[in-house]
Amino acid sequence: MTSSQDVSAEGEPRGLVLHVLSQEPGAEERALRGAFRSAVNAQADLPSGTQLEIVVQGAAVVALAAGSSLAGDVAGLEQAGVRILACSNSLASAGLDAARLMESIAVASSAVGQVTRRQWLGWAYVRF
Repeated sequence: MTSSQDVSAEGEPRGLVLHVLSQEPGAEERALRGAFRSAVNAQADLPSGTQLEIVVQGAAVVALAAGSSLAGDVAGLEQAGVRILACSNSLASAGLDAARLMESIAVASSAVGQVTRRQWLGWAYVRF
């Protein structure tokens, strides 16, 4: 059962979208790890049922490739119900095929479009 605190005014489940936009070379993993920690902390603090998404844009998408040192973190977030999406435009810019991403990573047609759609639904937004 959800309470009135768990849904938006339109009756949609509340959500939080964490937008990772890393343009600083070498800082991709640090940005992702920060977003991952924040997702875990938010999940512990926000009302039960709050949906969480991490949308990754820019050079950081490369750190989502299969075999990445972040695989354990990503698996833990997946188990916790946190959805992680990579921007298809950023994948193309990086020359990375979506098939090379970790299995649980979804692909957004564009990071900006995904974030915008979530904000239209009343989701909170945090940028990394």
